[in-house]
Amino acid sequence: MDLLKSFKTDKLFAILTLLFSSFASIAAPATIVPFEIAISDEAISDLKNRLQNTRLPDQISQTTWEYGTDREYLIELIDYWRNEFNWREQESTLNQFDQFKTEIDGLEMHFIHQRSPHPDAIPLMIVHGWPGSISEFTKIIGPL
Repeated sequence: MDLLKSFKTDKLFAILTLLFSSFASIAAPATIVPFEIAISDEAISDLKNRLQNTRLPDQISQTTWEYGTDREYLIELIDYWRNEFNWREQESTLNQFDQFKTEIDGLEMHFIHQRSPHPDAIPLMIVHGWPGSISEFTKIIGPL
């Protein structure tokens, strides 16, 4: 058991060393500030108005995706965003996690720092690719 504990401690130290050396350009912990997503009702209303007023070109005959987005698909997508997508539900899902912002190399970075309820848990860093977002992790953070 002591060997396993030692292995976990050594591995944790290696992970933390890598993590901190990767973010050496962060000026100070004071630059990390809590963050909560809060989109205004006006912004959501503006989006719905823009979706409502979207003018679509005619579909090029006998094509679908060859020259861009398929028109019928785009109509369905616009309808979904206008009538079914619930931004407040998404906002609530994302805000259940501890979120922060900081600046790294002149770029504002948004991240989640969610501690495990288990004291011996190994810290994990999960990073999304491009295109992607933190919403990819909302279903896996809890079980981890």
